[in-house]
This record gives sequence, C-alpha cells and structure tokens, in this order.
Amino acid sequence: MRTIAFMAVMALFGVTCAAAQGVHEDSLQATKGGTSDYADGFSGGPDYWDVANLSRGETLNVRSEPGTGKEIIGTLSIGDRVRNLGCKPSGSGRWCKIEAGLKQKFTGWVNGKYLREAAGPPQGATSSNDAM
Repeated sequence: MRTIAFMAVMALFGVTCAAAQGVHEDSLQATKGGTSDYADGFSGGPDYWDVANLSRGETLNVRSEPGTGKEIIGTLSIGDRVRNLGCKPSGSGRWCKIEAGLKQKFTGWVNGKYLREAAGPPQGATSSNDAM
C-alpha cells in the first residue's frame, strides 16, 4: 500500500515539475524578446497597435495589400496608434491589416514587425456608437 501511495506522490510531483518547467520556458522566451505584445504570433491580437521599431524620422509605409512591392497608400510615424483588423503570414513575415487616421480614416497593410500592442484607441477617436 505504501508503494502505491509513494508512486502516486511521485507521479504528482512529476506533473507539477513539468508544469513549472513550461512556465519557466515561457518566461525565458519573454525575456529573450519573444514577447507577445508585438505582432509576431499568428492568432488573436490586441484591438489596437502602436507603430514601433522605427528610427527617428522614418515612416512606416501602409500598403494596399501585404507585401513590400505593393502600392503605398499612406505612411505612419512612430507612436501612431492604429486599429487591428487582423494579421496573416505573407512571405517570410507577418502582415497586419490596420485602420488609421482619426478624421480621414484609411485602411491598409503594414509589416507586423513595426507594431506593438497598445492599451486602447487613439486619443480623440470616437466609436461608431457615438454618432447615433
């Protein structure tokens, strides 16, 4: 009977250690730059992104379709906040469809490596419910 109880405790200990190892690996990935606050995954995502990872004075091209060879329909600057309309893999990267602009809204595609999760809508933005 003691042998069975001992084996049950050891099995539970093994499961607990495996779960703790998974948490440890997740935290290591986050500290190595694998954070999920950038548009680097292929599922889900925040409601809004901030434009990031640009050098001072650079702009981010907004394109008509995913891909660097597609028509440029606008530009964004670092810190601009955009609405996330969904991301998808394209070529060797991830491209995200965004809605930008407060008064003159436009929709296009940007490379996900230049987006970082944002806390909420841009200041001054109104929801479609405000117009009613």
